[in-house]
Amino acid sequence: KVPRVDGGLENAPMPPPPPQAERPRPKLEGSRTSSTTLANMTEERFADLPVAESTKRALAEVFGYALMTKVQAKTIAPGLSGRDVVAKAKTGTGKTLAFLIPGLERVFREPPPRGHVGLLVVSPTRELAQQTADEAKALVRFAHAPGGGPVRIQVVVGGTNMNREASEFRSTPPAVLVATP
Repeated sequence: KVPRVDGGLENAPMPPPPPQAERPRPKLEGSRTSSTTLANMTEERFADLPVAESTKRALAEVFGYALMTKVQAKTIAPGLSGRDVVAKAKTGTGKTLAFLIPGLERVFREPPPRGHVGLLVVSPTRELAQQTADEAKALVRFAHAPGGGPVRIQVVVGGTNMNREASEFRSTPPAVLVATP
């Protein structure tokens, strides 16, 4: 009972029920998972993807990831099947891995002819180009190129030493080339 303005008492309305508790998000010690990423998680597992064991190992051991985000869950499977995908999602929701995983898997399954690039990624900025290359390097940490060596990733950006980059490119063409103007 609560007091009324005139001094009497009346039954108080029932308080609204507490909001449904949100499913607790996993705390991934040692992973690079941001709060934005955690807010976009699904129950779909990277381990269930039809990808190379080296990719699954990198996702688990290097990235610390087990579950996909919404954009990854919706785009990786179509990308792996060879379909074109256009995705729009907030920063930090996993778009880079969403396109790198299918692209790299294609390079693994159908290696480019000697002297050719298997995957070209065009980036709007130098910073994003470097971040993309870093993600690709982490993703191929346990993979091997067709000749048995490491999978080579190269970044080429405009306004830098083009002669050095061109020479490096010609001497050992990368499996993945990340470029920006």
